[in-house]
Parts: sequence; structure tokens; C-alpha cells
Amino acid sequence: MKVISSVQRSSGWTTITLLARMAARLLEAELVELPEPVSRPSLSHRLALRAPRRRGDESCLVIAPDPKDLSALMSSGHLRSGYGQVVGLVIDSFWEDRIPMIAHRRSDFDRIFVTDADSVDPWTQITGTTVNWLPIGADILDGGSASPDRDVDVRRFGRQPSEWDDDKLSFDACASLGLRFKGRPEILAEAHVDQTNYLAELARSKFVLAFNNLEAPASYTHPTRDYLTPRWAESLGAGAVVAGRAPRCATSREFLWPGATLDLGTIERDPALPILREAVNAWNPSMAAYNNWMALQRFDWRWRISAIAEAMDISTPTLDAEMARLRAAIEDRRPAGS
Repeated sequence: MKVISSVQRSSGWTTITLLARMAARLLEAELVELPEPVSRPSLSHRLALRAPRRRGDESCLVIAPDPKDLSALMSSGHLRSGYGQVVGLVIDSFWEDRIPMIAHRRSDFDRIFVTDADSVDPWTQITGTTVNWLPIGADILDGGSASPDRDVDVRRFGRQPSEWDDDKLSFDACASLGLRFKGRPEILAEAHVDQTNYLAELARSKFVLAFNNLEAPASYTHPTRDYLTPRWAESLGAGAVVAGRAPRCATSREFLWPGATLDLGTIERDPALPILREAVNAWNPSMAAYNNWMALQRFDWRWRISAIAEAMDISTPTLDAEMARLRAAIEDRRPAGS
């Protein structure tokens, strides 16, 4: 078996790079990491790919961060090697207008998983294949934390509304109310080291700021579709409460729990500070333990990889061992009375 993934240049995609590596390890597969494409495949290359896919005995999982990456992954030649089944996982599946023509009504994929529930019907209609919803996740088992020792009250990561974007101004505003604020962490070059540093910072935090993309948009976010990003899953897995404005999407409705988020009611900083101060004063270590425990049950990538393996009718000793380890951790970390 092979796992083929596109490695993105942006550090924001590190968690997906590590997901592909975890999937290859758990499925005992060969990992093929392809660089993020810088241009479209040539016309001659695209025409050559119109031939039907050759069939063989091997299985293949293709992980595409963006729908447009399917074109590069399909044109790499790896999918022409003859597989018994090819399954795709598309992370930012809500960009349906980016589904490449080469994937329209073709039989190259036997099944496609999408992380946005509202993408299932459009992808089914466009690709003509079986499409299933597989929500976003994170490595909670090895990357999460239930630590009670947290010296940061409010933590900022990634995209923020304009009023929260200047870390110095946010630090001063929080300090005026006795809140310990910390801004952007150092970004390191190597994916695993960067992720380790990032998760360690999350584990020091009581509250992590995050706002849905419709109320706090950016040039790279979808203008009309609301969605939960891995940052939410990673923050909850680290035991933090996510403070801000949650997306109104199926993943939020079905996977978030009471106490997972703190609704600030606004994207503006100053009106939110008294709400944060009250929440910080009421915070206690049991909240970190509970969020970590719930995230293990709902967001760990191993559940997603297990679902893919079941759909592909694949079983490996490594996957079985990891699922047993995950279930044992859930029992071991069960809070009293839960």
C-alpha cells in the first residue's frame, strides 16, 4: 500500500503533513511526499491522464490539502501504477470550484473523503464517485495535554480579526486587566519540531483565541462557507478552551461539547476583555483535563484513519495497537464522575 500526499510550503499545513506520515505508519504503507505544485501540469501530460486507470492489487490513499492538488497528485504518475483501489482525502474540500477537470466524472478514485459535511453532495455530483464526510482532527494522543500548570491566560495563534492582530497592543490591553497574554510563537523550519513547539505552547494556555472565517475573514479563507480548522482540535486536545466565535458548521454542532468554547460575542478586542477576565478567574485545572479527554474521543486522527482503513477493508497490527492505545488512554484519563 502507498500513502501519497502533497507537502505544502506554508507552516499552517504542518498538521496535515504529519497526518499523512501517521497514516502511512498506521497502515504500514509506503509514504510518497510530493512537493506543492508551482504550476499546472502541461497540456500533453493532462491529455495522457485521460486514459482509464490501470488496475492492480495494491491500495493507495491520496491526501490532498486542497482540491487543486488532486491535479498534481494525479499527474505525478503514481496513480497510473495500477492499484486495486484508490481513496482520496481532501482537507479544504469546501473549495468545490477548485476540483480539477481531471477529477470530473472519472473512475480514478473509488472513494473520496471530505472534511466538510456540506461538500458531500457537490463532490458526489462532480466526481461521480462515493463521497463520505470525515471531520478534521489532530494528534491528541501524543500531542495533547491535560497539564494543570498553565502560565498563559490568553494565547494567540494564526489568523485573527484586525483588533487582535497586533500582539503588542493585545498584550498591553490584557495586562491592563491582569491577564497574561502571549502572541505568535517562533516558527521553526522542520515540520515535526515546529509542531512540537506549537503544541507545547498550547499546553501552557488556558484560553486560545480563534474566530470563524466568516466574521474574521482573510484572503485565503472561503468567503461563504464556515468551517472548523485543525487549530480548534489541537487547542482542545491541549486542554485549552477556545475563546472567540465558533464556526456554524456540522463539525461544530456534532463534535464540540459544552465548555469547549467561550463565545466572546464579538470579534472586537476591548469588549471581549472583561468576558475573558471573568472566564480566567473561573478557570480550574479540571477544565484542561476534561477538554483533553473529550478531544481524545472526538478529534484524534486515529479515529479518522481507522474509518479510512475500514472503508478500504484494510487491517494492520500497527493500527490495531494504536487504536487499543487510544482507547486505553480514554479510560485512563476519564475524569471522576464522567
